[in-house]
Formats: sequence, C-alpha cells, structure tokens
Amino acid sequence: MTRDPNTGEGQSFGCGYYEVRMRVDADGVRNVPPENSSWPAFWAQSNHLHRLNQRPYVELDMVEIMRKDEFLGTLWAHHGGQFDKSLMIKNRKADYRNPNYHSADWHTYGCLWDTNGVEWYIDGALVLKQYWGEKRNLLAPNDPQQNPVAADGTNPTLSNPFGLFDSETAIDVILGTGKTWPMEVDWVRIWQHS
Repeated sequence: MTRDPNTGEGQSFGCGYYEVRMRVDADGVRNVPPENSSWPAFWAQSNHLHRLNQRPYVELDMVEIMRKDEFLGTLWAHHGGQFDKSLMIKNRKADYRNPNYHSADWHTYGCLWDTNGVEWYIDGALVLKQYWGEKRNLLAPNDPQQNPVAADGTNPTLSNPFGLFDSETAIDVILGTGKTWPMEVDWVRIWQHS
C-alpha cells in the first residue's frame, strides 16, 4: 500500500496513468481454498476510507486476475453504507477475455484515470473503457456497455454515479495477492497530472 492506514505516512494519488508489469500463474485459481479470498491485483481506494472510514468512497481495480485468459478492470463508486448493494455502483463491462492472452506471461497493464473516464490497457492496447459525463456524450453516447450497474444487479437510481471519481483527489494504491496465488511484479509506475 502506498500509504500506511495507521500512521498516514506515504503517498496518495489522483488522476493519472497507472502501470504495472507483472505475471500471475492462474492455472490453479479454481482450486484455491475458500479462506484465500484475495486474488492477484493492482488496485486503489480512497484515502479517507482507510484513514477515517468515511463514505462515499471510490475503488479503482486497475487489474485483477482470476483466470489465466481473463483480467478484470472495475470501477466501484460506494455511495452508501457498507452493505447497501444498491448504492455500490460498478461498470457493466469489467472483464477482458482472449484465448491468446495468458496471465502467466509478462504483460504491462495500464489504467488511465481522467476526468469523466477510465481506460484499461494490456501491452499498450486499449481493452476496456468506462466513460461518464461529457466524455461519454462525446465518445460513447449510444453504447449500452457504458451504463453502470449496482452490485445487486439493478440499475442505479443515482444520476452520474461515477462522478464521484471526478471529485476524488487521494487514492491509496495497493498491490497484492492471496497466500497461494503466485504473482511476480517487475515494476510499478504512476504518472500524475500536474
């Protein structure tokens, strides 16, 4: 984690480009014991959640590996209480699958977070996107995959639920995996807007 949740020491980040070069042996993922609930991931959450347990907060999953031919890139806008799934909003299209992609090979995973949108990349190729506000109106006005969905499967009643990302200025970056899921990391790079 880039900032210690107990002392506050470290660094938080805002909009920018996040990148990691890593590989994950996901062949045994389906056989992972239930007590191992964490999978290999490069992700971030609002600093104020860690420091003060304040809501609403955001979560940006830059890459999560659960299967050898798939990766997940997910946005979460947590608008309500911890267990209110109708106020936990996520992007509808969050998975990238390709039979030629293998998580055990070295890949560079990138995530561009900017005002009104997030884009996910593998080895420089755009593979997932989620836009809201003006950017959606310009780049994907008629794309139903851009419609957010609540964690309970319903359509959100909130207007522009991902707008929460536009007001976020401090997220803590986390790189980790569960006990029995091998993950190797070559490097992590973060570019910030000035």
